[in-house]
Amino acid sequence: HMPILSPLHSLPPIMVAEALAQKIADSGLENLEPEHVFILEQILDQPFDGSEESRWLAVLKDLELHVYVALADDEICGSIVPVLHRWITYLEDRAFSTLPTLAKSLKLIFSADAQSTPLECQKAALELLTLLRNSGEKFAHEVNQLLAPMKQELRETILAPLLKDV
Repeated sequence: HMPILSPLHSLPPIMVAEALAQKIADSGLENLEPEHVFILEQILDQPFDGSEESRWLAVLKDLELHVYVALADDEICGSIVPVLHRWITYLEDRAFSTLPTLAKSLKLIFSADAQSTPLECQKAALELLTLLRNSGEKFAHEVNQLLAPMKQELRETILAPLLKDV
């Protein structure tokens, strides 16, 4: 048997990302499906072409709500973490404009009635914040800025260890 190879690796990643963003927009879906995250994982695993930076930023902005809300979805929260980490660290400060949406997702995941949020989503959020913070000084600064206004409400959550530096 010949293994079936995904055609994803033979297509330019930015074209796949733009087509996926358009498909999600056209479908009116509020949440990403596991197959969307799988596609993002595959294409973001490839080297970035620096000349496409503005196009990658446009796709992130188009999918901003979807990718950050995915952190609160127990079916895909674990697999969206490497996608977000890679995307944000590639775009660096250009991606920072999307972080208020991450803050909203954190509020959703760690709100007072967060008992309803699956633990794996809380762990995924912790993993993303830890990865970002360990990605360099400017990322650590952005994570701290993001967490500072929520310090009070997060101190009883699994994010507590991150807060001591905020």
